Amino acid sequence: MIPCLTALVLTARLQPADVPVGLDARWASPVEGPYGPAHAHARMPARTPAPPDVKVPYGNPYEDRVITPNFLVSWEPGVATQDQAGRAADALEAAWSALIEDGGWTPPVSSDRYLLWVLLVNDLASTGYTTEYVTDAYPDGYPVIYLNVAWANDPSFWRTLATHEFHHAVQYAMREGTGDGTESWAWEATAAWSSLAVEPDSSGIDYTTAWYTEDAAARFDTQDGYHEYGMVTFTTWLESTSPGAMLRAWRDGDPTPGGWDARFASAADGTPDGLWARFADDFAGDRYGRTAAWEDPPSQPLVDGVTGTAGLLGAKFYRAEAAAHVEVIPLEGEAVVAGGASREVEGGETFSVTAATDGARWELRVSDPVQEDALVTEDDATEEKDVGTCASAPRGRGAGGHAVALLAAAVVWMRRRRTKPDRAGR
Repeated sequence: MIPCLTALVLTARLQPADVPVGLDARWASPVEGPYGPAHAHARMPARTPAPPDVKVPYGNPYEDRVITPNFLVSWEPGVATQDQAGRAADALEAAWSALIEDGGWTPPVSSDRYLLWVLLVNDLASTGYTTEYVTDAYPDGYPVIYLNVAWANDPSFWRTLATHEFHHAVQYAMREGTGDGTESWAWEATAAWSSLAVEPDSSGIDYTTAWYTEDAAARFDTQDGYHEYGMVTFTTWLESTSPGAMLRAWRDGDPTPGGWDARFASAADGTPDGLWARFADDFAGDRYGRTAAWEDPPSQPLVDGVTGTAGLLGAKFYRAEAAAHVEVIPLEGEAVVAGGASREVEGGETFSVTAATDGARWELRVSDPVQEDALVTEDDATEEKDVGTCASAPRGRGAGGHAVALLAAAVVWMRRRRTKPDRAGR
């Protein structure tokens, strides 16, 4: 299955004379002039504004159509059926409700007055794509969604495809589309997340997660092997651990192309390496969303001296047969585990090492787990009683006593983490 062609469309829009391989020349947005969607042979759009409370078509659709409050689903005679169009329209309205009305995402351009164009076609080399067309009324472009009816016989995928492409229309309203690979990977990973945001239990895009696990050590923004679609594993995790982070990243982030590692990290109040290290651990441990149904990443046994390498924010996975203390020894660049440069692991646990720099290489030093008793002295135990709860205030302490109290509180926290590891990665 070839995923949506939006990334290629973004490139074609910037370089219309040089349409990428696999993208038919007609899919490139017109360079200039008041054209409507190419497949619909639309005439000049109506110049009169839509009625105040009722959206109307922008232009002239085919006779075969399904109209809902926000969408116009239309097709050339003989290409699709009312049933296929109706199911697509229902999925699109569900996405509008979940993402625009409830989620606070920006409505697509032109949707304040007009129905959004959705065209059902049967000659795409992909499942679907979303592009923009230019008119005098919308000089920066208004979105048009194309859905390949060849996939309408898979009800679950048909719904997720409609949501995915709709979110691309939302993205066009929030950022300038570019053909830059460091930008377009985030468009696809976010659109894939939107399908699960609308239907959390859907299995419609489960197959795409293998494109991450098959090359989890690759750079986070690579587009080799459809890796960008597999990064739905990350975007879904990000939203599950930092609710609202996806919208914050798109709405508030720097508009400069690329930089999505820092943009996502900022939206979650973290750092890129810390964020991706937690993600990889939670993915390996099936700790969020539908991960239990997704393909597990390849892992290798944890032994002293084992080495690894990965692209920026890519990860390698290790399986501990017994409890151990693991330390990351950098050989080239920097790499981290969840929590920093070292961590405790339990027997049977799969954990990750994440590259903090591109092409990082490392070696793992494995030793016996740190004993709890070695961390606590008799004085620490006494001080722990004095610290009390978060609401209590220490009394009669000088500056030195206050420092000891803070140290004791840190020791108590460390001992509790080792006693009961935080499975949620938070």
